[in-house]
Amino acid sequence: MGDMATFTCRVCRHEQTIYWGGGFFTYNRNNLADRIRDPELSRDVRLILQQEDAVVERVVKMAYYCPLCHIWYNFLDFSIITRGIVHTPRYRCEKCHQRNILRPVPFENYIDSPWECEKCRSCNEKMTSVGHWD
Repeated sequence: MGDMATFTCRVCRHEQTIYWGGGFFTYNRNNLADRIRDPELSRDVRLILQQEDAVVERVVKMAYYCPLCHIWYNFLDFSIITRGIVHTPRYRCEKCHQRNILRPVPFENYIDSPWECEKCRSCNEKMTSVGHWD
């Protein structure tokens, strides 16, 4: 179960839905890397999970936001612990290609960040609907 927000562009009517939470998905050390879209990050996660003491601590869908491009993404937010080191993802913005700039946005704070339409690039011309998913 989780929360969701759907942004609808007032200019072109394009919709983007962002999800937060876990839903009914099951993630573990055997399938986590397969669920990551970024090939470089997926490879890194596979290498970390090959360590005998690696433990997948938490996995949820999370909104990520690029403060340069005002683009929102839905990625997995997770942590893997090995030898006392906590590994967390660092995703790349697909528009400006900056790594380490995307920030996770908790559901409670989604309204505080601007939204740019993926289709027509109008900024902040949006309507928002909020709900739950599972």
